[in-house]
Amino acid sequence: MRSGSLDRLVTFRRRKTVASKAGNERGAWEDALTDFANYRRASGGEVLSAGGAVDLETGVLTIRDSEDARQITASYRVTIEGRDFAITSVALPYKRAIQMTVSSRLAG
Repeated sequence: MRSGSLDRLVTFRRRKTVASKAGNERGAWEDALTDFANYRRASGGEVLSAGGAVDLETGVLTIRDSEDARQITASYRVTIEGRDFAITSVALPYKRAIQMTVSSRLAG
């Protein structure tokens, strides 16, 4: 993989459990990995959700293979240029890279 194609700084976040002052547990996101990646938009359009149309963008994110990158699963989230994306699938490492499918609801 050419390093020049990794042109966006992205942050992967994982869910952790945090105790509140009242002793209740709730989920919170913590930064797990910040790295350079390549993002290619695959599609955009409207899908039906809860009886209404929702704008949705999907794409493919590629990062360099590393020990930390191999910990990423579909339970993580990723921030690309200030937008949060859900990771819908993570492929096995291939040619020193890991590709994943991501999706995000569009504002508007």
